Amino acid sequence: MGIYFLKQKKIAGGSSKLLQSLTIVLLSVFVLAAGGCGETVTDQTPILPGTPGTPMPDTGTPPPTGFPNLLSFHQHVASDGQVCTTACVIDASAGMTFQINIRYTDWQGVPLPNGLIQYQTTAPESLVKLLSNSSVTQIDGTASVTIQTGAQSSGTAEISITSANDPQAGVLRFFINLDSPNPPVLTVSMQMVGSSNLPSYNTNVYATANGQPSCATVHPDSFEQAIPTAVQGPLGMNNTAVFQTLPGTLPTEDRYYTVQVVGPASGAITATGCLDNVPIRDGVAQQVQIVVDDLPLKTVGVYNIDTYMDMVTGTKGNTSATYQLLTDLFNNPGELLVTSVCENAGGFLGTICGLLTNSNGLSPVGYIVAEYADQALLNLMADMLGQNTVFTGQSLTQLLSNIRFASTMVVSKEAVPTSQPGVYEYPKSSVAERWDRLGFYWQYDLNCPPNDANCGFYEVELTEVLGVYPQSSPNAGTIGTNLWIEDHDVPNFNYALILDYLIEKEVLPRVLGDGSNGLPVIDTFEKMVAVLFGGGACIDNNGSYLTCCANFSQTIGPHIPPIVAWAADPACQAAIGVGGAYLRNEIMKNGGNLSIGTPSEAPCPLIDIGFDRITDTIGMVGTHCQWDATFYMTDALFEPISSFWGERTQ
Repeated sequence: MGIYFLKQKKIAGGSSKLLQSLTIVLLSVFVLAAGGCGETVTDQTPILPGTPGTPMPDTGTPPPTGFPNLLSFHQHVASDGQVCTTACVIDASAGMTFQINIRYTDWQGVPLPNGLIQYQTTAPESLVKLLSNSSVTQIDGTASVTIQTGAQSSGTAEISITSANDPQAGVLRFFINLDSPNPPVLTVSMQMVGSSNLPSYNTNVYATANGQPSCATVHPDSFEQAIPTAVQGPLGMNNTAVFQTLPGTLPTEDRYYTVQVVGPASGAITATGCLDNVPIRDGVAQQVQIVVDDLPLKTVGVYNIDTYMDMVTGTKGNTSATYQLLTDLFNNPGELLVTSVCENAGGFLGTICGLLTNSNGLSPVGYIVAEYADQALLNLMADMLGQNTVFTGQSLTQLLSNIRFASTMVVSKEAVPTSQPGVYEYPKSSVAERWDRLGFYWQYDLNCPPNDANCGFYEVELTEVLGVYPQSSPNAGTIGTNLWIEDHDVPNFNYALILDYLIEKEVLPRVLGDGSNGLPVIDTFEKMVAVLFGGGACIDNNGSYLTCCANFSQTIGPHIPPIVAWAADPACQAAIGVGGAYLRNEIMKNGGNLSIGTPSEAPCPLIDIGFDRITDTIGMVGTHCQWDATFYMTDALFEPISSFWGERTQ
């Protein structure tokens, strides 16, 4: 044990009896020089705790009662098992890291925060090293400093502790006795490179035979878990693990060990690091540093993915022109139909078109026909949507700018590390996606609450739209706690087919007739042209348009020249087929297969709601991830604004 000296403060006046009472309280063993009046000075050398026959607490002379502030050790127990107050002696080994904790209070024990505490030692760093020379007391009056013992195997170091601005608070003395026969065979420090906020960690050491168990074997996700040869923990993030000895070491040759760090020390492991083939020999101080990184979240499972896509904004070339045509179809259908039917008409229909159009567009007769069709559209909309509601080109844009696709992603194997630190990749074909449904909003007369994402939302199976469920198996992986999906083609996911289906099979019935009133369902462009000419009831049960064109001829005949009136019926029959095909072809000529992935600069966060290292959601319902999506149209690329999120279902 180290020896230290304390000097008793001078006491003026008073009786020897009072002095005895005071000093008995302050010292267990003392020599008192008696005197009636005047001053007495006493040098006292207390025997340190641990000395045989001295069952006193580890303390020197505390400041006399009445001193305003006091320093003391906080929750320290010396190597002899006694509680430390103003002095503390511990036995230690080389290569250890630990903390000295103190408490600063007033004389009544009330904590004093924001006090500057100083730490000093004259010992060489080969014996002990202070990682800081000062610290500040917290709200509970406590402060701490981290110290490390050096590689020197024996000696005594003293650390003095004072209040920088309050010298009368006293001096604490901390003694470290290093008396180890040999240096520790292994000292392990850790470097955290991941983002996990670990409160603690364990260090595991495995004796190996023929290289096993290896880091791969003892990995937290390995099915073949080995039992550690030695464990130290829980350790704080600034602490090192010191193994004085290890089973199986020899003084004459190296033995090899696998050294692993896992954290936190209890609960689900979220970070790890490991070194294979660490040579260890008795009498040789081996020091290693383990780089610790985040473990990827477990992602094996099935996820429902919702993709939100704006299929209008940013269209170019032919696709943009197609949208303008579809806008005109619902704003001014009559003029569009006359001009489109007559654009390349020949023969009999061409002769009639010569009477409906001229070099400036529509002729006066053509305008009569166009206005007739426009009014027919308004009448049909009134029947379906109500007298005060119309569906316009702007309505179509709003519908198509808020499309949703539902898909299923299946992850069958966990991602494995790559050569890039922190980057993991799924084994080939272990990620599969299937695009299941097309969704859109139709909210007429529903008075939907602004935050109700399901009000007026309709879905249809993609087999109805595309004939198949588009499927792919993209390359994917994780980086930290984020998912990346490599840009990949989605076969059979065709933009033109989706757009045509939405217009013909979903919009037209809702605007012109869905069969709910006993009339035919209007679900093709041909039927649309027919009812614009002949009225909503003109198509018979066999799908014949004869009545439509007869109605058209009879209704418009009195308002147009006789030659045109005479040809109205046959011209109508021809126009139905030509007009319907024209509109469909204008959509289908755009093509547009899909390629999609996550942006390289913005992988998607994986969310572990249960803090069990199992992915619960991919992104969040209120915080979507971004897609980098591209439709390869026939004449240009279309990169729609699109986002997604997903939720585990099993």
